[in-house]
Amino acid sequence: MCLCTTGRNPIQRTILHRLFWPERRKNVGFCLPSTCSASDLRSAVAHRVGHRTIKDKNFSIVANSHETYCYTHEKIHANGATFDNLSLGVLLVFCALGITVIVATLYDVWIIDDRKTSQKPFALQMLHCFSAKKNCTTLFSTEDDLEDSLSCLHGVRILTTCWIVLIHFAGASTFLRLSYNKKMVLQNSLRWEFQFVANGLFGVDTFFLLSGLLVSFTQMRQLDLNRGYFNLKRFYVRRYMRLTPVYAAVLAFLATLWPYIGTGPDWHFVQRISKSVRENLWAQMLYINNYVNPHRFTSPAYGFAESWYLACDMQMFWISPLFIYPLWRWKRVGLIWTVFCLLLFLGISAITFIIYDLPPTIIWLRSSELSRIDVYSQLHYMETFARIPPYMIGILLGWLLHKTKDRRIHINRSLIATGWILAAIIGSLVTYGIYPYLDEKTVPVINPFVRVSYGALHHSAWAITVGWIIFACTHGYGGIIHRFLSWKLFLPFSRLSYAVYLIHFNFIRAYASHLRKPFYFTELIFGTTYLGILMIAFLISFVVSVVVEMPFLNLDKLLFPNKSRVLEKNKNK
Repeated sequence: MCLCTTGRNPIQRTILHRLFWPERRKNVGFCLPSTCSASDLRSAVAHRVGHRTIKDKNFSIVANSHETYCYTHEKIHANGATFDNLSLGVLLVFCALGITVIVATLYDVWIIDDRKTSQKPFALQMLHCFSAKKNCTTLFSTEDDLEDSLSCLHGVRILTTCWIVLIHFAGASTFLRLSYNKKMVLQNSLRWEFQFVANGLFGVDTFFLLSGLLVSFTQMRQLDLNRGYFNLKRFYVRRYMRLTPVYAAVLAFLATLWPYIGTGPDWHFVQRISKSVRENLWAQMLYINNYVNPHRFTSPAYGFAESWYLACDMQMFWISPLFIYPLWRWKRVGLIWTVFCLLLFLGISAITFIIYDLPPTIIWLRSSELSRIDVYSQLHYMETFARIPPYMIGILLGWLLHKTKDRRIHINRSLIATGWILAAIIGSLVTYGIYPYLDEKTVPVINPFVRVSYGALHHSAWAITVGWIIFACTHGYGGIIHRFLSWKLFLPFSRLSYAVYLIHFNFIRAYASHLRKPFYFTELIFGTTYLGILMIAFLISFVVSVVVEMPFLNLDKLLFPNKSRVLEKNKNK
C-alpha cells in the first residue's frame, strides 16, 4: 500500500494546513504490486489528474508520494526484525515484569501460607506486591482505603476521565485522518449542544482541582497526626514514586516498541511520535516538559503531548507546601496568603492576555486566532502559574473540608438553593460563554474585555463550580447528585483513571494511523466508535494497572510505611 497526497499547485502552507497536517489535502491510499515504487505511483497519478478545470479556471494538480508512506510485507518484516538495543532492553524489562507477576500470582493462589503478610519474610512480602490476585481484589473492591473518604470524588474523577477521552477523540476525528467529512465535523462544533466537547478543554481543570484538594486534605490529616511535623523529603519522594513507574512504562513503550506493533497508511505518524518521545524522554521523566521543548499544536507529531498536564500537576505539587502548612499552622495568615497568591496569579494571567493579545481559548474555526495558537499554548495553556488557580482553589477546599469533616454544617435551604443555581449559571457561562464568537463570519472581532475576562477567569470559574458540588455532596446537600457521584461502581473505574489518561490518546493515534479507510462520521458512528475506544482504553489500563501501577504502589507502602496511619490506629485502640 502507498499513500498519495494531492493538491493544487502551489500548495499553500497556511496555519490551517500546518494544524491539519497534511489532512487538509486530499490523501488517497493505493494497493499496488510490491514491485511498484512511490515514484511510479506519483507519475501515474500526475498523468491521470495533472490538470483540471475548476470553475472555468485551469489548475495544475500536484501529486506527492514517498517511500516512507509505502508498505510491503517484505518491508514490514524487515522493520520488525531490526530492534535496536534500547528496544530489546525495554522488551526484556517488560518480560521480567510479566514473569514476576505470574510467579507472584501462582504463589498467592497455590501456596497455602496462614501467616499474616507482615509476618512473612521480607522477600515474600515484596513478591506478594506483584500478585495479580491481590491487585485485582484491591482494584475491584468497592470499599475505599481511607476512613475519611470523600466518596463523591470517585464519580467526579471517572466522569471527567470519560469527558477528556471524548474531547481527545473528537479532536482526533478532526485533525487526524479519521473522517471523510471533516468539513461537516468542524461545522458541528458550531452547534450549541456540542459545546461541552468543542469548548471542553477546561475539563482538565477538574483534575487540577481534585489534585489540590486531595493533597491538601490528606496532608492536613498527616500534620494533625504528626503534630505539625512536615517531612518534605518523604512528601516529594513518595509523590514521584507513586506517579512515575506507570508513566515511565508507558513512555518506554512509546519510545521503543510502539512502532513495531502495527502498520497502516499513516503509521509513519506513530514512528515520528515515537522518535519525539525518545528525544524528550529525560524532560518528561523530570516533569519539566511543559517548559523544555514544549508541545506545539501546529506539530501534531509531538510525542505524548497530553503529558503537559502531568508536568504542571507535579510542579504545582512541588510548591503546595507553601500554602498547605500556613493554612494548617496559621489559619488567618494562611488564608490571606493563599488568597493573595491566587489573585496574583489571576492578575498575571490577565496581563498576559492583554500584552500578547491571546485568544480567550482555542477556537478552531477562527483562522485569525489559530495564528497565535502556539503562543497561547506556551504562555497560558501549558504554563504552570497560569493553570495553578484551580489547584489553589482545591487546596482551599481541602482545608475547608478538613476543618469541617467531623461536624455537621447547617446551611439555610435558600442558601443551598442559591449555591446550586449559581453553580449551574457559572458552569453554563464557562461552557457557552464563547459560543457567540465561534463563527468568524458572524463576529469578525472578539471584544477585548471578553478575550481577557474569559481567558483569565474561566479555569477558576469551572473549579468553583465543581468545588461547590463536592462541598455540597460531602456535607449532605447533594441529594440525587451525591447518590449518583458516590455510586460504589465508580470506585474501581476511578482507580484506573490515571492509567486511562496515559493510554487513551496514544491508542487513538495508533488507531487512526492504522485505519485503511476513514469514516463518514454521523452522531451514531461517532458515538459508537467513541464507546469502543473508551472500553478498550479501560481494558488496556486494567492490564497496565495490575502489572505495573498497583505493584509499585504496594512496594511504596511496603518500603515507606505510613507512620501516621500507624499512630492513628494506635490512637483508636
